[in-house]
Amino acid sequence: MKRLLVLVAVALPFSPAFAARAEQARIDALLAAVEASGCRFERNGSEYSAADGAAHLRMKLDNAGDRVQTAAQFIERIATGSSQSGRPYHVLCAGQEAVTSREWLQRQLARPKAAGN
Repeated sequence: MKRLLVLVAVALPFSPAFAARAEQARIDALLAAVEASGCRFERNGSEYSAADGAAHLRMKLDNAGDRVQTAAQFIERIATGSSQSGRPYHVLCAGQEAVTSREWLQRQLARPKAAGN
């Protein structure tokens, strides 16, 4: 019985369902980071609040369906720029130089998790 539990504990992180949940959690964390950032979200020449920027990205993610499976795909396919105009999105934080959303989100993804998370 102990061997079975050890086998399950070792195999679980490699299961497709576990991987999918882990990637969804990473995408959710990116959206939460945008929303909580206090930065402005610029798309197609107009600025929006962080909450509105996150809501727009959530809408695009919902519309993408199963075409987005990973956090990297989310950044590249959803959060990089306008699918209509082709213009990149930018994140504008007070006291900092504007950066593309791709760069900002990749930085967020690369950050180590806080202790206890």
